[in-house]
Amino acid sequence: MVIGQTELMVRTFAQGLRRVFKGLLGLTIKHQDRPRAVRLRGKWVTFDPRHWNAGMDATVNTGLGAGTRERDMLMIQMIQQLQEKLLTTLGPDNPYVSPDNLYNGIAKTVEAAGLKSPDLYFTKPTPEDIQRRMQAAQPQQQPDTGMQQLQMQMQLANEKARMDGENAKRKLEMERELKLAEIQQNGALKRYQIDAELNLKREQNLAEMAGGTALSTAHIGGMPG
Repeated sequence: MVIGQTELMVRTFAQGLRRVFKGLLGLTIKHQDRPRAVRLRGKWVTFDPRHWNAGMDATVNTGLGAGTRERDMLMIQMIQQLQEKLLTTLGPDNPYVSPDNLYNGIAKTVEAAGLKSPDLYFTKPTPEDIQRRMQAAQPQQQPDTGMQQLQMQMQLANEKARMDGENAKRKLEMERELKLAEIQQNGALKRYQIDAELNLKREQNLAEMAGGTALSTAHIGGMPG
């Protein structure tokens, strides 16, 4: 009840302020004799009030304390949720929510929290930044059918060349292994032949030595009589 009475009083007072600001607008247009430079949203902007319309209207936004501030925060959050839903469903290039609309909701959230200068907390993107990010987010254009076939043929040719190279390498390795096996086999056969010849000569020498000893013994002892 108290909040309702306070809101009514403030809104009534705001109507008087509306007339005051309209009068200030008329005086500024009438007595301003040169352009002025002011800082607006973090940037210096030059304006010339002499060309303004003196019949413009004025609107007063009232802040009514913590009670209405919480209500404003709740309403802004509901609007932002709806904005996010539309952006998620329809994408950034939709006719309902623009990047400026989204930033305005963020700025109102900062103001409803009782903080000044939303630019201290969030940066408003320029149209160039928005366009560049939207272009970067778009999927790359798919190549045409002819280009796809050419790429496929190149991939097949590269794969065939790779397999041919691997087969040739494998064939060389097999030939080398067979050659080594043949050399080892020939070497083993040669060693076997040499060993056999040496054994044969050794046996012959032993036989000759054994035969020579028997004859010598019989000759020395004479004939039995």
